[in-house]
Amino acid sequence: MPPRSYLGVADDTLRNQLIASSPLYSKYAEAVDRESAYEILSVKAQQDAEAAARAQEEAALQKELRSRSAASKKEPPTVAEKLISKTMTRMENKAVDTIVRGIFNQMKKWF
Repeated sequence: MPPRSYLGVADDTLRNQLIASSPLYSKYAEAVDRESAYEILSVKAQQDAEAAARAQEEAALQKELRSRSAASKKEPPTVAEKLISKTMTRMENKAVDTIVRGIFNQMKKWF
């Protein structure tokens, strides 16, 4: 089979006729502009960034709501509660002090 090349300048009608008679014309006649991998990945990255921002905003909102509810639930201690707390702390410190002194005094006797 001889080559089907053409040397010289081809006018538009000849070029269009050769293209239309090509066996691949039906496959490549219509131009298709598909999304590139870059476009797909950039859209996905943007969606991920938006989702992360929404999640961060929601987490901050939840944290704020928890701190508000915790602050509103906690009531300031009454005078009696403060007095009892201070007294108990003093008693605990005194008991620990007595125990530690007793232990060290016993150790002095042994050594």
